[in-house]
Amino acid sequence: MIVDYRCGLSGLSLLGAETMAVLHTPMGPGQSMPCSLPLWGTYDGSGTLVEVQEGPNAELLVRVFSEDLDAGRAQVDWRRLTIAPVPIDHIETLLALIRTNEIHGLGAVTWRGHEPHVALFESNIAAAAMQGEPDLLHGVRIDDLLVAVLGESALAQAIYARIGEDGPKMRCKWGLSLVALAALISELIARGLTFRSPVPVAEQDRDPAQWLALSYADLREAPLMLEALSEYSSQLLGAESDESMGEHEEPSSD
Repeated sequence: MIVDYRCGLSGLSLLGAETMAVLHTPMGPGQSMPCSLPLWGTYDGSGTLVEVQEGPNAELLVRVFSEDLDAGRAQVDWRRLTIAPVPIDHIETLLALIRTNEIHGLGAVTWRGHEPHVALFESNIAAAAMQGEPDLLHGVRIDDLLVAVLGESALAQAIYARIGEDGPKMRCKWGLSLVALAALISELIARGLTFRSPVPVAEQDRDPAQWLALSYADLREAPLMLEALSEYSSQLLGAESDESMGEHEEPSSD
């Protein structure tokens, strides 16, 4: 069964859209704290991301989770998940594992004492939000970015504790990623939002065009967001056109 979700910032439909994911952990009613830098992929209706871009962040998440699983600092109850044990050797496998546990509310996956969750954002909207200059980082030294953005979470600190050992260019890239995530956090706070797990939308309640119109109204005073909505709209219309052409394409005479 294909399931749609809505962007955690704009409310746009994510089905078929390029999508950004951030791992987060609940911190009380209505509050959640990110514990990972963003991952980028596509949402295809399966409940999790596919075609996730590989890179240092994805590799680090997989490596630390696997190490913690071997050391007992992470736990997976495969029986409760009703899944045969599989090696966690790719970021899509890790995301699928976390999302399966999350969707069914099984409490079968824990990591450093936390149950990780996944927040999803439409990629154009996320990229626009992450261009901001986050006030929360004013006066923060580069060496203190990790704690300033991801807090004192034992999970976040465990994942990214070793990035300070990388070379200067790589450390700069990590720093820019942290600043971008801080900008997203600031945008969510300004709109009274937080990182939250996506809620499935029933087929009869799905209305991507209406959600897009609502997003235009809600974000009308944010020029970068309007540009992102325009890009999303173009992609949405292009996808619908391709689908329509496929449905009406006449059989080949060959």
